[in-house]
Amino acid sequence: MPGKGPPATPGQDPQLDSVCGTAGAGAQSEETGPGTEEAGPGSEEAGPALGADEVRSRLVAVLEAQQTMEAWRREDIAVRVEVLHSAVSSGVLERPILDRLGQLLTALESGALETADRLQRALVVDYPSECTTWVVGVRQLMGHLRGLHSDGHLGSGQPPPAGDS
Repeated sequence: MPGKGPPATPGQDPQLDSVCGTAGAGAQSEETGPGTEEAGPGSEEAGPALGADEVRSRLVAVLEAQQTMEAWRREDIAVRVEVLHSAVSSGVLERPILDRLGQLLTALESGALETADRLQRALVVDYPSECTTWVVGVRQLMGHLRGLHSDGHLGSGQPPPAGDS
């Protein structure tokens, strides 16, 4: 891994580009970061941006399917989902964040936890101040799903064996 420049940004890492779907999509230069006003050429051509209500409904659907999750964790994730909904509806999150968030949601919905994890980590690395308040809930949800998957209980409706976390 090269020691200079930001780690794993789209356009610089072919593996991340294939996960994020950003290959050849006008990657940011080193001077253009997440806090700049400039959007890359063709950034509006990727289709409609993810809406606040869609973000909320997709995350809530994944959350509600988790019958074995502790009530306190479910409540915390629900609060974080509302924080995310608020950030999206107020326009705080830029288009590249919304695009990756859509890909992360698709990965969560399909059970592609490794892909979801890579996307979540890339969001946190590239946009830490925009993601810090809500990404904790996404990580908690992914952790729960990972636990179910590793215990062989994903989708079974049965709780994991006692003593495992």
